[in-house]
Amino acid sequence: MNDFIITPFESVITGSEIFRLDATFEDINQEWGEAGRILIDNIMRQTTEYRSACELIYRHEGRQLKSIVCSKHTHPTLNGLPVFSAESIAAWKAQHDYVEDEYYLTFPDLGICIGGMGGKKIPKGEDRLVIAFARSEIEYYKMFVQI
Repeated sequence: MNDFIITPFESVITGSEIFRLDATFEDINQEWGEAGRILIDNIMRQTTEYRSACELIYRHEGRQLKSIVCSKHTHPTLNGLPVFSAESIAAWKAQHDYVEDEYYLTFPDLGICIGGMGGKKIPKGEDRLVIAFARSEIEYYKMFVQI
């Protein structure tokens, strides 16, 4: 069982690796080696690496890590609480601003967007996922939920 630890706006710790938001593509590859799979999306202007049960998404410009997508199988935690727990989400909703639709729930000041907790399955086909994002991406993820 994987237990990934999310630190808001900073990193995701996989147990064996630490992926730091805003790190460059080159920094990650130098520290952890080349990813098994890389997808370049010129329309979205981003590069995605698949490694350690995560998707690492980089901006084209500057090639900085802007977000990390973790599936439910990674058992992610944030501030010591399990991300996909109804109790954790209720506590965060009581303490923080959030934006929500039937697919996604974003906590802008926690730097996470949770998919699959609403009544509908998320379009990606996953049951649940969490996106940890860099501070520079707050406005994007507020809008992402509202589209």
